Amino acid sequence: MLRSPAFTAVALISLAVGIGTNAAVFALVEDFLFTDLPYQDSDDLVEIYLTQEVFPYSPLSYPDYLDVRDATTEIFEEVAAGGFTFGQVDQGDRVGSVLGELVSGSYFPLLGLNAAVGRTLLPEDDISPGAHFVVMLGFGYWQREYGGDPGVVGQTVRLNG
Repeated sequence: MLRSPAFTAVALISLAVGIGTNAAVFALVEDFLFTDLPYQDSDDLVEIYLTQEVFPYSPLSYPDYLDVRDATTEIFEEVAAGGFTFGQVDQGDRVGSVLGELVSGSYFPLLGLNAAVGRTLLPEDDISPGAHFVVMLGFGYWQREYGGDPGVVGQTVRLNG
């Protein structure tokens, strides 16, 4: 090592770069793959979806969700449904596109999520689907579109209509 200081320096720098890169990649992988989800009892959550030849990841229809919920009472404590959807929000003076999620009434209680103002959907909201529509605004959307005004609770929001 002392006879070849240039070789020693190159070897040490190569080791340092290799170890540093390895540590950085490991930290990123650990952060994305092994960090708990921000929900209560996240280790106990299971996702169920349909696998079809055309669509490898397809959400369950509402009737399929009801079948799964009713057939798995011995396996799961609770079952909730959710599926992404696009929609148009009519705010009177303008219309905008939104990405939303259609969820069952057990969705928020299952994940242990609460509303900043107002209420979340509840299992009782599933008793008569379509009888009364409930919309829960995401926090960012509420801040951006309504200025965080708690007075929007109970107001009508026109979706796709």
